[in-house]
Amino acid sequence: MISVCLATYNGARFVEEQLRSILVQLAPEDELIVCDDASSDDTCNVIRQLADARITLHAYSQNVGHVRNFERAISAAKGDFIFLSDQDDVWVPGKVRAMVEKFHNLNKLTKDVGMGTMRVMTDVAAERYWTVISEIEVPNIDEFEQTSKKMMADPKFQEVMKGYHDLVDHGRREIYAIEK
Repeated sequence: MISVCLATYNGARFVEEQLRSILVQLAPEDELIVCDDASSDDTCNVIRQLADARITLHAYSQNVGHVRNFERAISAAKGDFIFLSDQDDVWVPGKVRAMVEKFHNLNKLTKDVGMGTMRVMTDVAAERYWTVISEIEVPNIDEFEQTSKKMMADPKFQEVMKGYHDLVDHGRREIYAIEK
């Protein structure tokens, strides 16, 4: 099951296109958790008008900020895979399937090179680069560094990550604007 967690705040002008770009990629059993952070515009009405059973809207009356609002959404998620999304990021077609496939392939590769099971794969954005961050159990930092270098030089790793930037390079997240 896939859970997409979306934090909204006064995003009425963006949210419909965003939700449609996600919903087309989800299976009937998947979910899209939307937590609205006390919007004063028409955001919640736009979401309700989509009338899709996969959407669960939590409309809050007290603003807590985007980080805590994402925490609300993540806490409500039930999926095996959790995607985070800002309200104005239109997803490229095929992103969900491709990212889940990359996670599985990268997890297999980390096991093959002696690292533990990967539990988290996310990305950090800045003005001109993307960095893949993964949470993997390792005995110590030196072993992690050596194994990471070995893995990144491996043609199998490069093949697994091919096209990753094309999947995540659409839309900028406000949370990262501080890095400018």
